[in-house]
Amino acid sequence: MARMQRALNDISQKSYELGLKINIDKTKAMTTRAPNPLQPLTIGTEPLEWVDSYMYLGDVIDKQLTFKEEIKYLKERSNARLAAMGYMSSLKDGTNEHIQRKYYLACTRSLVNYAAPTLINLTGTPKSHYRGNNDVIRLMLGAPMWTRLCNIRLETNLMTLEDRIAQRMQAL
Repeated sequence: MARMQRALNDISQKSYELGLKINIDKTKAMTTRAPNPLQPLTIGTEPLEWVDSYMYLGDVIDKQLTFKEEIKYLKERSNARLAAMGYMSSLKDGTNEHIQRKYYLACTRSLVNYAAPTLINLTGTPKSHYRGNNDVIRLMLGAPMWTRLCNIRLETNLMTLEDRIAQRMQAL
């Protein structure tokens, strides 16, 4: 704990020397897989708030490193974007598969691309996330639910989420 406090003091001092100011309201402390210490960490005289989860660079990191909150967040964001896609395809003169594919890649698949470093470390990413993704691809094509995934993937020229996550990790 003392080492961490010294590191925070060094960061605070260097920030001050560079003319930067640390925003105490946005700065939090979190332990992983351990109870919160009784002694607070401080920047200057301000104590940092201990939290159980924190959004860092767009990923929700939780205290136990289960990433359940991240998956929940991804599902909520995906569902909102997929609802818009469903609306686009249900219009009388709905958008064609080409436009829907572009929307999917830009707005929905981008969530997976961004979260790939987190998702690759999970053991057993929830099947519901993959199922939802497959349903969207069926929706794009207007294909019935019984259509085989291999046929859908050939038709849309899209890879599986697992393959996309692995591809993104190789690119990093």
